[in-house]
Amino acid sequence: MTVLFVNRYYWRSRLGAGRMLSDLAEDLARSDERGGVSPDVETPVASGVKVTVITSSAGDDGPWRRLPGSEERAGVVVHRVMGAPFTRAAGWISVLDALLFYFGAFWRLLFWRRHDVTVFLTQPPLLFWMGPFIRWIRRTKFVCWSQDLYPDVAVKFELFGKNSPLPGMWQWMLGWPLRRADMVIATGESMKRRLAAKGVREDRIAVVHNWADGERLRPVPTDANPFLEAHGLRAKFVVMYSGLFGSSHGFGTVIGAAQKMRREMDVCFVFVGEGRKVERLKRAAGGSNSLFLPFQPEAELANSLSAASVHVVTLKEGLEGIVVPSKVYSAMAVGRPVIFVGPERSEVAQVVRDAGCGFIVSPGYVEGFVHAVERLKAGTGERDQMGVRAYKAFTAKYERKIATARIRTLLEEVASGK
Repeated sequence: MTVLFVNRYYWRSRLGAGRMLSDLAEDLARSDERGGVSPDVETPVASGVKVTVITSSAGDDGPWRRLPGSEERAGVVVHRVMGAPFTRAAGWISVLDALLFYFGAFWRLLFWRRHDVTVFLTQPPLLFWMGPFIRWIRRTKFVCWSQDLYPDVAVKFELFGKNSPLPGMWQWMLGWPLRRADMVIATGESMKRRLAAKGVREDRIAVVHNWADGERLRPVPTDANPFLEAHGLRAKFVVMYSGLFGSSHGFGTVIGAAQKMRREMDVCFVFVGEGRKVERLKRAAGGSNSLFLPFQPEAELANSLSAASVHVVTLKEGLEGIVVPSKVYSAMAVGRPVIFVGPERSEVAQVVRDAGCGFIVSPGYVEGFVHAVERLKAGTGERDQMGVRAYKAFTAKYERKIATARIRTLLEEVASGK
């Protein structure tokens, strides 16, 4: 089986979709070397999988000028098309980068050899639109892997004028390829419901949750964690947010709780990551109980994530089924409880409820967040039990090898016409 993936972001990306694609592509390529059955997963492993990726030369954290236009990495053939030679900070630059990627990727798709399955992700947003044309021209099956939903995200952020015709046009342009895809992969049940509402046949929607890598991330005991010592957190109850400070993540509730608890010197709110909101959040937090750190090296992730007493995951109201934060799986991979600040009907809320590994707090309910922190701080037994349940659910449902084996099986079914 030959599989081609198309997405603006790939290896080294700090965005969840880029990391997920890297994991999946490399696992598929490794299955080509092994063949037979994986010793860790009961699902049969496909043999003869040839994996190619079309991605951008510009990363989500700036240009990657030193990376070659084509290379083979971890068994995956990677082709990079021209991207904007700047960071993604300015809106018009992001639009330019998207346009360059559309043209470059479509040109490659037109003249490359045929693949059994072509998988399109959601960066840039209108990428799915290429699917029906490529199937018609190249006679290939195509799959839409929906990491987030457009234009739903843009509409929720009110990026269009009140009477603008653009949202309706965009809905049609994205609904048309989704309804014609051989399969659509959704990252949760709530997203599946939204896709079905767009007219996608339910029997063509497969739910595969995003994941974390249990080989890279593991629980690190507190007394053996150098991250705590390095940042003066050994004696602290650490409330941690780790990830991008993106537009879909609301922080008002978390910052409000940090301000309310600023006199409790045994509690520290630790924010690890980068994004446009960082400086504003630093000013808003403005207390001695808050610590802001940059993204940690991959080799240190297990230590930094395990330094949390509790992890925070956030999602703005109204984005359930449109965006599914994948950082919850990293928190579960290191065996830590979670406080989710977001809609009750969202995928993350369901994951936390099913696993019994934390608390769900409505956005804006600062007192509820403080109560959850105080309860976890006071009861180490309850906190430890939630951590154990989180890790147990992770190893059973949200481990990388489980999810990538599931997607591999789905792609085989599409390729064989089942």
